[in-house]
Amino acid sequence: MRIYSALSHRSGKVGMNGQPLRILLVEDDLADARLLRETLTDTRSVLFEVTQVQRLSEALHLLAVERFDVVLLDLCLSDSHGLDTFATLRAQAPNVPIVVLTGLDNEAVAVEAVQGGAQDSLVKGQVEGNGLVRAMRYAIERQRAEEALRYQRDWLDVTLSSIGDAVIATDTRGIITFINPKAAELTGWTSAEALGRHIDEVSCIVHEQTRQAIDSPGLRVLREETVVTLEDDAMLLARDGREFCIAASAAPIRNSQGTLHGVVLVFRDISERKRLQEQRRQSQKMEAIGTLAGGIAHDFNNILAAILGYTEMATYDVPPNNPAQGYLRQVLTAGNRAKDLVRQILAFSRRSQEARRPVQLHLLVQEAWTLLRASLPSTIEIQQHLSQDAGVVLADATQMHQVLMNLCANAEYAMRETGGVLAVIL
Repeated sequence: MRIYSALSHRSGKVGMNGQPLRILLVEDDLADARLLRETLTDTRSVLFEVTQVQRLSEALHLLAVERFDVVLLDLCLSDSHGLDTFATLRAQAPNVPIVVLTGLDNEAVAVEAVQGGAQDSLVKGQVEGNGLVRAMRYAIERQRAEEALRYQRDWLDVTLSSIGDAVIATDTRGIITFINPKAAELTGWTSAEALGRHIDEVSCIVHEQTRQAIDSPGLRVLREETVVTLEDDAMLLARDGREFCIAASAAPIRNSQGTLHGVVLVFRDISERKRLQEQRRQSQKMEAIGTLAGGIAHDFNNILAAILGYTEMATYDVPPNNPAQGYLRQVLTAGNRAKDLVRQILAFSRRSQEARRPVQLHLLVQEAWTLLRASLPSTIEIQQHLSQDAGVVLADATQMHQVLMNLCANAEYAMRETGGVLAVIL
């Protein structure tokens, strides 16, 4: 059954958004249904369309195929009774506002329905036309407001869950009310475990060097009511023992009146960034050392050339049977060893020209070993297992030295704190 109202020319008002207010009346008592229709008909301030059904099954069918602005629902029907009536209809149409209709003896049930999601409840026979229209308007507006709020919350949850930063929100006591997946991943607490716990229990932040606890940024915000930023020496200790260098900041959460409602803590893992920064500093340091070593090596090479040249000339002037001849040969041997050392230093500084020649790998490693041993800490044991049958390769000896030094330097960096064994097997 459908009933249409007339539009009042005095007020000029119409239904919602300029369209007739579409009402689904679910009522099996014909007298009560007629009274409600008459009440609506007497109201000349709105344009409305009423569709009445007597059974819940009929209402569910209509809601599946038609659009309604509001439902007036009697909880006591021939095919359903009590709160089950409301629960079934709300499950079918969760986005349609429902106004519950009850008798005087069912007000307690109506209250439970409102607590369960009904927008309002009315006692049949005790509501006049304007009051009924007002109740339906309010129900529609509240439903739309709830949907808008739910959309905003869903949008916020999706946004905070998809960003790469960890986010934790608390109330004014520091109790966690929200934690996104990234924060759960870094702290080691699941969302279900973290909600309701104190922020200091979930986010344990210490000083990277001293391992002493850092004043909680969330609690500082609650005390000072201002934005707090942590320095780069902050470290997060996860529940499972993992450690992360973090950059973090915390800010107050305020309502539209400026009242403090809680704190939001945002942090990110910067362990990889700090590792790359340390490698860059190490590379710059080695480059500076190489530049210095290259300059010294060139100057020393000039001096060494003069020493070797004059010593070799002296061997021609000294008789072969003269004891000084042996001393001069020792000087030449030591000078040639010094030339090899200068060549290695120039290779380290990358200032020597590429010169490929056949070289035996085991001899090349042995030449680099002296310089390598001096550059490694005593906590690292060096072992070499060299085979003389490794063969000959065509390569630049200085570059091969550099490759070996780089590999060993990387191994030393990995064992710097714990020590270990550096083995070269050829």
